Amino acid sequence: MLNHNYGELYLRRMKASDTAESIIDAMALAAKGEICRMRRRKPPIVAVRHGFPGEVVAVGYTKQDVKARMFGGGRTWSDTTRFFRVPRSTQKSACSD
Repeated sequence: MLNHNYGELYLRRMKASDTAESIIDAMALAAKGEICRMRRRKPPIVAVRHGFPGEVVAVGYTKQDVKARMFGGGRTWSDTTRFFRVPRSTQKSACSD
């Protein structure tokens, strides 16, 4: 994994092992996942951070739905993804013993 994008957001399909810290996101994740399973649709789209496997930040049925939920204050998607980055000083060093 590249160090420059540690913590940056990306979108992907939901996996069974995904979890969320927020109770609201956890309920949305479970409900949308169950609805898609019952209707035999593809799993919903989730926003996840690089370096934080399985920790969901937002969930929606489409990429546009997730992006619309994450935008705020006139930010673009690239500004939003950079907002979630972790500073280099707090990253784990790959060379540490």
